[in-house]
Amino acid sequence: MEILPLFSTMKVYKKDVMYNQGDQSLDIFFIIRGRVKFYVDLNQDVLGKEPANVPIHLHVEGSYFGDSDVLINRGKDGRESTAVAETECDLEVINRQNMMKVLRKFPEIKNEMKEVAKRRRANHWKNVKFARGTRGLKREKKADPLANEYKRSNS
Repeated sequence: MEILPLFSTMKVYKKDVMYNQGDQSLDIFFIIRGRVKFYVDLNQDVLGKEPANVPIHLHVEGSYFGDSDVLINRGKDGRESTAVAETECDLEVINRQNMMKVLRKFPEIKNEMKEVAKRRRANHWKNVKFARGTRGLKREKKADPLANEYKRSNS
């Protein structure tokens, strides 16, 4: 199986957005050169509120991202954050369908990537929780899951 033809090359410039929080998860990105910062809108679920985008992760050349959205979530729930180029970046991108072909051929890599994706997802939510705490926001769960909202903590 030839793997390289399954990738496409992408060049982005400083402050370019590769995807937004909530976008459909279709691709995994490998950073050849540059840095990508990830932001979460803490007010995403609150109607009428201005976005509260806070940085929560930074990936640098030699790393990859988008894996937890694609491999764990299987692209169902959308992206968990917004990816923004902190510098000019050269990326190699593979879509979910092609990545699954590669991982079926190399099950040991599949297991390792899934474990990394699980750890990243746990770390992501830990960082989001920390960001909410430092901004004095808490999420209230209501009977209707669509009615979740963030309110200023009075404590």
